[in-house]
Amino acid sequence: MSPDTHTIKELVYMPESDQLLQAIERYLAGQATAAEKQVLNDWYRSFNDADVEVGVDEPDYAQVVEARLRLRIQESTGIDIAPAKEIRTTRLWPRVAVVAAAVAALALFVYFFIAPCHLDDRRDLLVNDIAPGKSGATITLASGQVIALSDQKKGVIVGRDLKYADNTPVMSSEAPDVSGLNGPDKGSPGALEMTAETKKGQMYEFTLPDGTKVWLNADSKISFPSQFNGKERKILLSGEAYFAVVHNAKQPFRVESNGQVVEDIGTEFNINAYADGSSTKTTLVEGSAKVNDIKLKPNQQAVLINNTIKVTTIDPEQAIAWKNNKFMFESQDIREIMTIIARWYNVKVVYEGPVPEDKFGGSVSRFDNISKVLNALEKTKNVYFRVEERTVYVRK
Repeated sequence: MSPDTHTIKELVYMPESDQLLQAIERYLAGQATAAEKQVLNDWYRSFNDADVEVGVDEPDYAQVVEARLRLRIQESTGIDIAPAKEIRTTRLWPRVAVVAAAVAALALFVYFFIAPCHLDDRRDLLVNDIAPGKSGATITLASGQVIALSDQKKGVIVGRDLKYADNTPVMSSEAPDVSGLNGPDKGSPGALEMTAETKKGQMYEFTLPDGTKVWLNADSKISFPSQFNGKERKILLSGEAYFAVVHNAKQPFRVESNGQVVEDIGTEFNINAYADGSSTKTTLVEGSAKVNDIKLKPNQQAVLINNTIKVTTIDPEQAIAWKNNKFMFESQDIREIMTIIARWYNVKVVYEGPVPEDKFGGSVSRFDNISKVLNALEKTKNVYFRVEERTVYVRK
C-alpha cells in the first residue's frame, strides 16, 4: 500500500471526517462548491480498492462493488452498514455518520471503479474547458511596423508584397504599408530585417521570399531578410519550426538556433529549439542536411546537449506530430508533456505535491479541447488534473 493510500478504517478517524461528511451531503443535494468537490476527489483517490475485482460485464456490477465495500467497512470497523439507498446520514452519531456517508456516496463513486476518471474531474474539466490554439501570427517589417495576420487564414506568402496562402492580399487595414517589401535593404545584403512570430496558442505557415515553406509552432519566432541577396540564406529560429526548403546549391539555406547551424542539402526537417528545453532536436524527414557539419540521413535526429550532438534513428512522426495537428507522446515525463500542452492552450501549469515519475505515451488531436487531452492522461491513473480559469493544476 502506498503512503497516500488509506483503508476505510483509517478514513473513519481522519480529522477531516466532518468536512468529508458535509461535502458528501452537499454534493448529494447538488450544492457542493468547487472546494468541496475537490475534497470528494481527494477522498476517492485515497481508497485502496485493489481487492475490488469484479468483471465489468458482470450483472449488477454496481451492487456487487457496493456490497464488497460495505463488507470491508464492516470488517474494518465492526459496524454493520445497510445498503446506501437505505441510509440516513443526518441523524447518526459522528463515527457511524462518516462510515454511513462513505457508503451513501458509494452510488456516486461506483461508476469510477469502471471508468478511467474520477468523480468531478471530468465535470470540472468540462466546466472550465479551454479551446485549443488556432492560426495566428505577426510579422514585423524592417520599418518596425507590426502586422497581425488573420486568424481565419493558415499562412502568408512574403514577396514584393504580402498575401495569404489562398492568394488573397493582406488587407490595407492589417498592413497599411506593405508594398515594396523588397525595397532598398538596410545594411548588408543579408541583413535580417523581418520577423515572423507566433504567441502561445498560435501556429502559422510562412512562404519565404525564395519559396521555402516554414510552419511555425506555438511560441516561436524566425527572422529573415526581405530578400535573399547574399551568398547564403540565413534564418534565425527560436522555438519550433518545420522547414520545406527550396534547394539552391549556389546559395545554401542555413538555420541558426541555440548554438547550432542546420544547413539544407535539399531537405525537409524539423527543429525544436525552445529556450526552456533541455536540448535542441533536429529531425530530418526528407533529403539531406548537416547539423554543425554532421550529416543526417532521413529518419535521423540530432540532439544537441551541452555542445555535444548525438545522432539516433527514429520514427519522425512523433517529432512532426504538431505540424499534422496531433499530440503524440512516447515515454515522456509529465513535465515535458505539460510544457507542450501549456504552449498550445496558452495556460499556466502548477504542480501540487509530488510529480509523477511515470512515463506517458499516446496520441490525441490538437484540435480537441484541453479536457479531452487531460482526461486521456488521467486514464493512466498516475496523474490527475483540475483547471481553474487558465491554470492547470497537476498532482500525482
